[in-house]
Amino acid sequence: MKKLSLFTLFCFIMSIFACKKDNLKPVVSIATPTTSQSVKSNTVLNMTGTVSDDSGLHEMSISIVQASDGKELFKISPNILNKKTYSFGETWTPTVAADTKVVLTVKAMDHSDLLDSKSVEFTITK
Repeated sequence: MKKLSLFTLFCFIMSIFACKKDNLKPVVSIATPTTSQSVKSNTVLNMTGTVSDDSGLHEMSISIVQASDGKELFKISPNILNKKTYSFGETWTPTVAADTKVVLTVKAMDHSDLLDSKSVEFTITK
């Protein structure tokens, strides 16, 4: 009986330490493009940066929308499952008929559903 009580106590203590609560959201950083940058239509746009999380990442997305109406122009969701750090380097060749303000947004979520998001507004010129 005494062995059973000690074993139960041991399991209880281990379960407390094993269930650490993740309170830290991921960290998103966008290196390029930069705010207010101009990119010519029909040229390659480089999107670079990093996402990280101390307990491991679950998912991320990179999207570009028109600032005026939110119309999605580009979206990708790289596989980052369980990585603690991910450096992204994506390319896209925009084509516009007139100068267009756009917003690049990078979102990252960890396994505790904590989310970080960063955005950069820039212009695609004709």
